[in-house]
Amino acid sequence: MESKRRLSLTKSLILICCGIALAVVACNDEEPPSTEPTVMRGVDPFCNTRPKIEFCEDFDVESLPGAFDTQTADSGTMTIDSSQSSSLPNSVLVEVDSSESAELRHTFDEGGKLRLFGMIYVPELGTGEVKLGSFIVGDYQIGFGVSEDGGLWAYENDQKYTGDGSIPTGKWASFRWDVNIYGDGTGTAILRFGNDFIVNLNELDTPVGSVIPSVMVGLSEATGSWKVYFDNVTVAVQEVVQ
Repeated sequence: MESKRRLSLTKSLILICCGIALAVVACNDEEPPSTEPTVMRGVDPFCNTRPKIEFCEDFDVESLPGAFDTQTADSGTMTIDSSQSSSLPNSVLVEVDSSESAELRHTFDEGGKLRLFGMIYVPELGTGEVKLGSFIVGDYQIGFGVSEDGGLWAYENDQKYTGDGSIPTGKWASFRWDVNIYGDGTGTAILRFGNDFIVNLNELDTPVGSVIPSVMVGLSEATGSWKVYFDNVTVAVQEVVQ
């Protein structure tokens, strides 16, 4: 009797082990769970995390003109867009054809040390030329633009200065436009894209006396078709020391 019980127990153990083995094989035939991360668009509150900046607009919260005083569009268009952004979720998309403009403007308190920063995305080069950004004091305007060959340049009223470099296309790039307007009618200006110095001007013919500046960002005085995104625009205006 004892031997029969042992034989029965042995058979039971064999059946259990076979069942476990079959279960393991079945599990091994299944597809392993994916370990790849899921990419989701989120929010990068650029302006809200930089409280020390005097003026900031990331186009993520408010409708246009946002932090700017005015939005003007002379046949061109300017819209909040979520297909491209330097900081999620939005940027502003500006589109113009020849002789069209679409701009954002803001006027500041007195100060001659002018700093414009921002991010720009040009999907592909347009045709002709277009102005991208500037500081304006009365009838005086000093800014920068791009040509259809990608060449960057600066301008002071009607005077144009060819830059040493091209605008990046198909990716986000940072720009910085530093202008000093001194009370005696002199001034300087430097244009940078990323770490590259594009234009360096040391002999400007600026207005004399106090400076109440405005900033313009967008596309203006186009001589062809252009499509450009802007994001994370910041401006600083301070007292200038010569």
